[in-house]
This record gives sequence, structure tokens and C-alpha cells, in this order.
Amino acid sequence: MITINRDYFLEELADKKIIKNVTTLCAKCYKEFKEEEVIFYDIENLRYICKNCACCLSEELETKAECTLQECEEPSLFAFWVSLWNTSVCNIYKKLHILLF
Repeated sequence: MITINRDYFLEELADKKIIKNVTTLCAKCYKEFKEEEVIFYDIENLRYICKNCACCLSEELETKAECTLQECEEPSLFAFWVSLWNTSVCNIYKKLHILLF
């Protein structure tokens, strides 16, 4: 079962005020909201969506976040040079450089 990420969505009840003044339809699938139905406010896109769409979007966002995290864990060329600089050989060079100059 997919849980809806509360960092991206606010859970609300579709009351008369929301239905009358804001929207009657899900902004993603255009399903009509019923009074007292649980709906979700999409914080990123500033819209109300139904539970099914919130589940789908939450899963997509989690997948995207996992991919971004995996990309960050891969070493970069910069990280390689930093690790090389911090090796003992480079530390000796830095000490000699300081002493000579």
C-alpha cells in the first residue's frame, strides 16, 4: 500500500466551502469531489487532488527522490580529487610547500 507523503500533500475534507469557492474537481483526473470526501492539497502545484492521484504522485515523487539520492552517492571527479588531496602523499606535499614558501 502506498502512503501519501505529508511533505508534499495536506489532507483535508471536501467541505461545502471548498467545493463552492475553490473547486469541485480533482485537478489531475477531473473526478468530481463529494462533500466530506478526503482530498489532498498538492503543495508544490497549488491544487486539490483526489486520494488516487495523491497516491500516484506521492509514489512518483518518492521514486524521483530515490533516484536523486543515488545520483548523489556516486563519486564525482571533484570528490576523487578531494580524496586524493587528503591522502598522506598530498599531506606531505602540503607540509613541504608550507615550509618552503
